[in-house]
Amino acid sequence: MPISQSQGKLVGVEPIKDVVMMEDHNEAYFTWQRMGKRDKILLHIDAHIDFAWIDIKDPYQILEEAKSVNEVKRMLEMSILWEQFGKKRESLVNIGNYLYPALRDGIVREVYWVIPGDSKQKITKRENKMIKNIIKRLMKKNPKGSEPVEIKDNCITTRIYGKKFTACRLPDLPRIQEEVLLDIDTDFFVLESILSNNDLIKERRPWFFPEELVEYLKRKEIRTNLVTIAYSVEGGFTPLRYKYLGDELKEILKNTQLEGDFRKITHHRKQADIHRLEGRIDDAIYEYENLLKLKPDDASGCYNLSSLYLEKGLIDKASLFYKKAIKIDPTYRTAYNNLGRLYERNGKLGQAKNEYNKILKLDPEDANAHCGLGSIFSKNKMWDKAIVEYERAIKLSGDDFSAHYGIGYVYIRQGKWDEAKKEFKKCVELDSLNSVAHYWLGFIYSKIEDETLAIQEYNRAIQTGWSDRLAVVVRLLTLTLHNGTFYNVIEAFKRVINLLPKILIFQLRQTLYFTLHLRKG
Repeated sequence: MPISQSQGKLVGVEPIKDVVMMEDHNEAYFTWQRMGKRDKILLHIDAHIDFAWIDIKDPYQILEEAKSVNEVKRMLEMSILWEQFGKKRESLVNIGNYLYPALRDGIVREVYWVIPGDSKQKITKRENKMIKNIIKRLMKKNPKGSEPVEIKDNCITTRIYGKKFTACRLPDLPRIQEEVLLDIDTDFFVLESILSNNDLIKERRPWFFPEELVEYLKRKEIRTNLVTIAYSVEGGFTPLRYKYLGDELKEILKNTQLEGDFRKITHHRKQADIHRLEGRIDDAIYEYENLLKLKPDDASGCYNLSSLYLEKGLIDKASLFYKKAIKIDPTYRTAYNNLGRLYERNGKLGQAKNEYNKILKLDPEDANAHCGLGSIFSKNKMWDKAIVEYERAIKLSGDDFSAHYGIGYVYIRQGKWDEAKKEFKKCVELDSLNSVAHYWLGFIYSKIEDETLAIQEYNRAIQTGWSDRLAVVVRLLTLTLHNGTFYNVIEAFKRVINLLPKILIFQLRQTLYFTLHLRKG
């Protein structure tokens, strides 16, 4: 029986009033919560599953499940501290796990994960295997136990947290006979497969466009009253030059009869990108100049034009349009406005340094670029220069976690324990759930022979996410052997034993990987 008009607007036919934009995708959960959504089917269109377990239990749940006093203690240790529970729970929701609380809280009762890929092809064997492995990893922590995975009509189905879960491509999405929550990540348009997640961001380009997606959803007769769209630029998922895809999608969903200038603007963008990719920089500049005649306040157009002028060495023009872009939309001043982090992550420190310096030519007050340079100097053991850049970042942006962390690390390498402690205490003050900051505080306390505080900080590192790091559990075991009760020693020893198989498997994989690549070389 067809659904009624009151059950949602028909995507691509009727304008949708509530289209909520966000950078971090976990804001979708808080949007659904704020708008009182309950018992909905979620249509999650994304290159990532965004589902991971939040290992936290209500103290009352722990008391109900534990079978002994020792087990109560162990479960509390592996969860967030009891007295912190109430105020910390929501802060544990992040871009990789927000679907879990949506299921847990009854906002969502069923999930369709639409993965990117050529609509003419079936899900490949490698993609099938990857999805099955993702589900298998989730099931290991699933309190309701494992569920069978079935493949039918090019869809992979199972149950997660007791709720039906389906992974498929757009052509295989069935018609859903009720209003859905429509949740879209912009990285869907630039990652043409879930296997592409580790590709270099420099190589990412649109394989699919917003109007094509809306047309598919229209043919599937998808209805909704609420759309959440994540840019996902931070972290390097969507290249900043393609952030406009999210804005374009919003315009199409809210205004289904877009013509005239909108069509001309999208045409100029596509042509400019084709010219840029084929090395015709002057032609790309021409297209963006025409775009900005139609829409002078287009931040994406200004940013991309700035990048093209920079490529030609026209620094003054590049700086002018870059400053226009960040004035129109301050989020374009981001750590991901250049390839510095990408090169740094891949060990290409010289190229990373050049990228950070390019941005500083355009915008000398970019704190992220100063922080990036600090990291390069630190990796090259140029400690004094590193601290200068980190301090510039703090001066420009206020208390910057990354800059305080960087300075603290430099002081650790120099053996300046009191100075390092001050910086990492500031890091914990800025982000109390950062496991790495707690780890280094534990390390510092162990160096200044405050074993009680060292054990406390190592435990906090484990409680906030580093339960699978051998370094922290070995250090905790060492301190506990010297300072702990018999029970604590046994628990610390168990952690090490449990981790050894994982570490050995990881080392074996690394060895095999490098052996194969050396043979290919």
